[in-house]
Amino acid sequence: MAFGPGAGPGEGRVEAVIKRLSALAGVSMVMIVGPGGEEIYRWYKTSADRLRIGLEAKDVLELVEKASSFLSKAGSGPLEDMIIRTKENVAVIQAAGNAFLVTVAYRSANLALLLIRSRITAEELSGILG
Repeated sequence: MAFGPGAGPGEGRVEAVIKRLSALAGVSMVMIVGPGGEEIYRWYKTSADRLRIGLEAKDVLELVEKASSFLSKAGSGPLEDMIIRTKENVAVIQAAGNAFLVTVAYRSANLALLLIRSRITAEELSGILG
């Protein structure tokens, strides 16, 4: 299931890129958040995932802003990616140019493969979104 706020010239390309990432076993949600906190795209594996995952674009932006502030104070440079692991899930937030790619998967998903695919997807999205 996929939906986006509106059709744009790169929407078909975005869907194709997200389809490759979402094919990874265990992935339950993928979202793209724009630099201003706007939701560009969202995909869920099932309608149950849609009800279970209450993540909003503003939540992502707030977390990224806090992490970026921390990294700035630590002299570490800009945020490239963030991994959040819980007992049941893992969330990967990956910079995609000026946007952010958010992938939520079950903890049983292959984390290394999830990170690799998230990075590749973010690089492709960066080219599409500009």
